[in-house]
Amino acid sequence: MPDIALITVTRLADDAPTRIEVPGLPPLVVVRRGARFDVFDDRCTHDDASLADGSVEGEELFCPRHRGAFALADGRPTRPPCFVPLRRHAARVIDGVLYVEWAG
Repeated sequence: MPDIALITVTRLADDAPTRIEVPGLPPLVVVRRGARFDVFDDRCTHDDASLADGSVEGEELFCPRHRGAFALADGRPTRPPCFVPLRRHAARVIDGVLYVEWAG
């Protein structure tokens, strides 16, 4: 499947998880860190909470429900009760728009 446009990057604030919904895809969460954009499935692997309702602290994305956390670099769990990694999606910016490389 080709790259899929998600959002204009000017609409993303630094360190603020943002939920993106695109027809045909599961909800995604995007975290902007300056010029870096991390894209994951928007569901905590522990309790199915929306990670877009969580917070970013340092290099971790925290779940709003039980404060489990995941590494922004690769989605690996960093704090219990999370033990299953998040699915991370490759992304890139083209002409000010964030695209995700969707593999399904």
